[in-house]
Order: sequence, then C-alpha cells, then structure tokens
Amino acid sequence: MLETLQTIIDLATIVLGFGLIIAIHEAGHFVAARWAGIRVLAFAIGFGRPLLCYRKGMGVTRASTEPEYQRLRERAGGTRGEQREQAREQLSRMSPTEYRLNLIPLGGYVKMLGQDDADPTAKSDAPDSYQNCPPAKRMVVISAGVVANLVTAAALFIVVFTVGLRAEAPVIGDVIPGKPAALAVAINADALGITDPGLMPGDRVIELDGRDPRQFSELFMKFAMAARGQEIPLSVQRAGYDQPLQFSIAPERDPDFKNLLTIGIFAAASDTLMNPSAEAEREQVRSVLRQAGLDGVEPGMRLVSIDGVDVDPDGSPIALARSAFARGEEVTLAFAGDSGARVERTLSPRPQLQLAAFGLPQELPRRLREGVVSSEHLLGLMPVMTVNMTGEAGERAGLRAGDVFVLLGDRSWPSVPEATSAIRGAAGKSIRVIVDRPNADGTFERVDLGEAPVSKEGTIGFAPTDSARFTNRIARWPSLPTPSEDLKSDRLAGPNADVVELASLPGARVVEAGGRRVPTLESLRNVLRDLTSQAAADGEGAEIELVLELDLEGSPSERGVVRLSADEVEALHALGYTSPVPPQVFDPLMVLVKGEGPGEAVMMGLHETRRILERTYLTLSRLFEGTIGVQHLNGPVGIAHTGTLIARRGLIWVLFFMALVSVNLAVVNFLPIPITDGGQMLFLIYEQFTGKAPSDRVLNIATLAGLVLIVGVFLVVTFNDLRNLLGL
Repeated sequence: MLETLQTIIDLATIVLGFGLIIAIHEAGHFVAARWAGIRVLAFAIGFGRPLLCYRKGMGVTRASTEPEYQRLRERAGGTRGEQREQAREQLSRMSPTEYRLNLIPLGGYVKMLGQDDADPTAKSDAPDSYQNCPPAKRMVVISAGVVANLVTAAALFIVVFTVGLRAEAPVIGDVIPGKPAALAVAINADALGITDPGLMPGDRVIELDGRDPRQFSELFMKFAMAARGQEIPLSVQRAGYDQPLQFSIAPERDPDFKNLLTIGIFAAASDTLMNPSAEAEREQVRSVLRQAGLDGVEPGMRLVSIDGVDVDPDGSPIALARSAFARGEEVTLAFAGDSGARVERTLSPRPQLQLAAFGLPQELPRRLREGVVSSEHLLGLMPVMTVNMTGEAGERAGLRAGDVFVLLGDRSWPSVPEATSAIRGAAGKSIRVIVDRPNADGTFERVDLGEAPVSKEGTIGFAPTDSARFTNRIARWPSLPTPSEDLKSDRLAGPNADVVELASLPGARVVEAGGRRVPTLESLRNVLRDLTSQAAADGEGAEIELVLELDLEGSPSERGVVRLSADEVEALHALGYTSPVPPQVFDPLMVLVKGEGPGEAVMMGLHETRRILERTYLTLSRLFEGTIGVQHLNGPVGIAHTGTLIARRGLIWVLFFMALVSVNLAVVNFLPIPITDGGQMLFLIYEQFTGKAPSDRVLNIATLAGLVLIVGVFLVVTFNDLRNLLGL
C-alpha cells in the first residue's frame, strides 16, 4: 500500500514538472506574441475540455469564457448606442486572452488570432492578427518557446550543479568477459609493463574523448552514441601506476542492452548493500547474499572492514575485496547496519576457471548474433546457466536468484552460450522453462515455469551466471561457431578431447576426481591442481580418472581417464582466484557533481545544456545510421515511468530530469516537421524570402503529412513504452 502511494506521489511530481516545462514553453510563445503585438486568444496548459478558465474581468470559471467574450465583442461593434457603449465599457476591463487548465496535462498551446496549427489556412484580417505581423517578428514568436525551454534547462542545470548532484562515479566496476572493454589493449601497455588486456575493476576514467567525465552515465552514453565502428579514446588511472593507461575502444551492439552499442562495463560498487523498498526485491538480495556465503547479512548494511582493516567508503571497497581474495586465501568481511548490528563472515575465494568464447548461429538475425558470448569451463567441463539476479520481466516469468536451468526450450541443462542462443532464437515469442530452485538446506526443488515470454531483443529479464560455485552439474560443450576474433585472455582455453567425449550427456554430475569427492566444479579445480602439482613442477602432463553420475535412473556411473598435456597442466595452475561476492548486490559508488563556486556552476550548467542538446540531435542522426533503433526512444508513458524512478532519488534529480526533458522538448519542437515550431519556421523563412506565404494547398498537404508522421511516431513509441513496461 505504501509502495503504491509512493508511486502515485512520484508520478504526480513528474506530471506536474512536465506540465510546468510545457507551461514555460508556451509562456515563451505568449510573451513574444504580446511583444510582437499579436492578439492572444488563449493560453492553455493541457488538451481536452477545460477544467478551469480565467479571463481578466470575468474571473475563474469552469467553462470557457470565449463564447460570452465574443458576444460582447459583437455588441460592442453593433449599431445600438446604449448596448454598444455598455459592451465596450465591459470589454475595456477584460483581457482578450483566456487562460485555461485542460483535462489532459500532456501538452499545451497558445492560440493567436489568425493562427491555428491544426488548420494552416486559418487567417484574420484584423490589424493585430498573426498574418499582419511581419515575418521576422513571427519568427521570434515561433522560436520563443524553444528559447524558453533552453533557458529553463540551463537555469535548472545551474541550480543542480550549485547544490550538487549525487551520481555514479566514473569508475569501472565489473568488466564483462569477451566484450570490447575486456579485450582492449592499452596503447601504452608495453611502456608501463602491462601484460593483461582490458579495463579493470577500480579503474577511474579521467578522460573520455578529450574531456573529463564527471559521472559514469557519460561513459555509457558516449559509447551508445558512437558511430558504427568508431573507436572512442579514453584514459584511466589505475592503482599502482603513475601514468594513465590509454585505450581506444570501439563499442559493439549488445542484445542485453536492447542492442545499444556498449563496451561491456558496469559502474563501480560502493560499500553499501542494495536495500530496495519492495520486500520481494529485498528477499532477492538476501538470496544472492546467502549464495555468496553471507547469510545473516541484511540489505542496506555497509562493508566496513576487510580482514580487520577498515575500508574507505569512497575507495571502491569491492575492488579492494577482490584484490584480497585474489591472493587465494580466506578473507573476513565485516558488515555493519545503522542500528549498530555487526556481522562478520569468513569466505573462501572463488577459484577462477578457464574461459571459452563462442559466436551465435548464423540463422539468427544479425542484430541478435553480434558480439561474443563467453563462458567459464574447466578442461571442457562447462557449468549450467543459473540466474544471478532478476529484473521485472524475469520476476513476472517466475524466475528467482539461484535458479539452475534444467530445460530451456529444447536444451536440457544448457550452458550460458547454449542458453543465450536458445533465448535469442525465441526472440519475440516464448520459451519453455524448467529450473532447479535451491532450498536453504542446500537441496533443490524442481519448478516448471511453463512458457516464459522473450522480448524482441532476445532477453527474458535476468542477469545470468553459472552453477560452478554450488553444484557439480555440467552442460554439454556448445556446438556453436568460433568467433572470428578470439578473446585476448590468459584464461582462454579450448576443451580437452577426453573430457568432451566423457561429458557428452548434459546434466551429469562430476562426483570424483582421482578418487576424491568433488561437490562443485570450483572445488574440482582445486582438486585437479592438487593431483597435478608434481606434474606441474616437472613440466609434464598427467592422467586423472573422473567419475560422472547420470540423472537416468538405474544408469551406472561413467568413468574415464582424462589425459592432460603439459600445456594443459600449466594452464590449470596459472588460474587465480576472485571474490565470491557479486558487486551487483552493492549500491553504485557515488560522487557529488558540483561546481566549486557560482561561476563554475553556471559554466557547468551551460555546458550540460549544450551537451544534452548535441546528444539529442546526435540521437536523431544515429537513428538514420541504424546504430540506435526506434525501440530505444521513450514516449510519454516511458518518460513518466522513468521519471517516477528518478523521483525516488530526490528533488535535485527531479530538477535534473526536468532539465533533460526541457532540452529534448526544445529539439523535438524545432524539428522541420509541419505543425511543429520548426515546420512553422520553414514556412516563415519561405515567406520572408519570397514575399508571400505558401499556398493553402501546400500548407494543407504539409500539415496532413506532418500530422500523420507525428501520430505514427507517437503510436510507435507509446507501444514501445507499454511493451517495455510490461516486459513483453
């Protein structure tokens, strides 16, 4: 109930703010029209029937005062002296302008004498009509709304940067294996003695395409707005190096991000665990924490120490914890709550597995097969895909954190690459899902979720991981194409031929290695290293017996000897360790974006206005290039939904969002489309240079075409909004 009430309040806040932005736009037209000497008949906020009307001399009314005002004007122009003088005396106390608040608060207009966007042939011979105003002055009137929006945006940005905006810091958190950020090699890597490729967790971006980024969203948008194949230069400061690392990275389409261009990075995490407002979401966070070994740690707690050493909350503590786990030793993490409660848990590091990269089937549409899908494995033993965390669509499909996929379409016990292929192959349809759901006691419960809807981008609505850390189940080695560009990673390795032959049945469990029991694939890695320690020291190969149990009732165990080459043994011992705590359960690392003084705040506000203006026009350009699709655009429903989410971040974020809306409204209104301000400006430019207005036929055809275009775009973006909102 409280959640619903908060949503209603947030939505009302955004609708009110949106209405104010439109009111300012129309006020720009209104002030300019009055300056130009044009009679303004109505100044309205919203569309539809009036809720309240006001006219000076007639007061506030529920219905429009226009009919009564026109009757007075007719009497004032009549021939009977007493009634005429009385009407004229009444009119002298009245304003020609009626101010209206209409039912639908998603628009507004200024109605000038002789001007009607819906009827371009409407004219008036009155001296104070729109037609009798010089074209140059009418250009000022038409552009005044856009100018008002840009001035408003700049003012709002100045307020925002004077007070300060808490935003995600431009620090790298997770880097997705196989994506451009993980594959990129620093231009100055040799000079700095760097051998590992890619951006690393904890890297702080200090320069992005020639400027200093103040927040992480600038990185995301810069790559999303890139031209196809364009490389974006960036420099990062990495701990332990005196000089910045310089990269040049070309983004690629990513179906997990609605096919936007990305490089595969996430923002850095802070020291505070996520604490969603909804109890169901909090329980999901608890589930992820339990899987990581942090039972008893509650959402909203802070990571305060690592192995007894206090952490700096602004120092990306998750990156520090990852460094501690990388030593291969147990690490004690201490969490504290606002109530003073303190929970300490000692965790073992996660053994790293090997890495394999796959392309996707050629029969998939190009937009769904672009990029590389990577997965961990151990000598060809590949774990089963598992749900890490779910989004709204995944929740509606019935998925929960920790679910292991038993069946996905026609794939049983699929690996991440196989599952990705199956889901993208069902884009826009639905796919059969059966999962094993973990219980608190370590057992699993089989759950048939039926048909799960798949979006047109080929997603169900969850972040994938694999089962290596809590089960010894294995998937079959994927029969997928090898990508043209391999991963540049020391962990990259193909499968062992003996392993592929032995582990041919998906869903089998590896239960023994060299006579030792193995409960998980991660524990198997350590067992294999122990069994091959002498071979590694001697630079030789090794033979190990593996025992697999099948799911089929009455089936005997499968036994096989796996022969490892000296290179395979060496690669096995080169694998390191990483943190068992997923950074996604922490709130992002935030930074206060604020001017040092009024002067800098003003400059930041003006710069942000220009940047958003350029980005909006660039978005339109990328639409024609095809790197951005119509599905990425938001309509009124999407803007309102986004606004309600932003409203929960506080008033400053609401002001920042309103400034963004104001700039976008200015751009959209000034596009050269008939019935918009930009289209009207084109007509006025023609009239200024030719000395005559376009013919009524041209105006009617152009207006009809513009109306069809705008209605069509409105329907498309609204459909996209509803589809995204409903997770279809």
